[in-house]
Amino acid sequence: MPSPKEPVRTCTGCGSRRNKKDMIRIVADPSGNIIADLKGKLPGRGGYLCPDGSCAEKAAGGRLVATLKSANPQELSARKLREVLTGTLAKHALSMLGLAQKSGKVVSGTNLVTGELKRKVAGRSLVIVADDASVETIRKIRSAADRSDAEIIEFLSREKLGKATGKGLRSVLMVKDSGFVEAVAESINRFNAVMYEGGTEE
Repeated sequence: MPSPKEPVRTCTGCGSRRNKKDMIRIVADPSGNIIADLKGKLPGRGGYLCPDGSCAEKAAGGRLVATLKSANPQELSARKLREVLTGTLAKHALSMLGLAQKSGKVVSGTNLVTGELKRKVAGRSLVIVADDASVETIRKIRSAADRSDAEIIEFLSREKLGKATGKGLRSVLMVKDSGFVEAVAESINRFNAVMYEGGTEE
């Protein structure tokens, strides 16, 4: 349910009304290319989407076309729209991980993260497991996490997680600062919702 104190927008995919901050704004640049405007501040008329793959697919063939009249038609295919959304959300999450690393709020490596989980670190924490991590790594992390309140999310590859934090390949990362945890978790959850929910791309 939308909050009466928050600006509300209508999803161009499913038609539901939600708080503006919970949606993703889509705009077209002067060349007709579509952009996912996460901050909601870019100029021009924009359309809004729920962070969900099914809404992206519905919008591509419906109301978003009418809303973004200046966009190139090929930019508004379901495949292109999901590509832009997932690319922007992944970049934002990786950027936040990099900032958290520079602030000393990230622990990386299976053994170090497992140790942190077993010690039940105070405060909210987020464990990120690479989508190409080994079965044994996933087993160790989940076993250790059973004794903690940490949230576990699967996200991208070992290479990309390592690059974001200035390391080599990294199968597991833990973010320990509550502010960074909230921002990173939101971006990754949105990415996963757009990437994996709502059927297949066209």
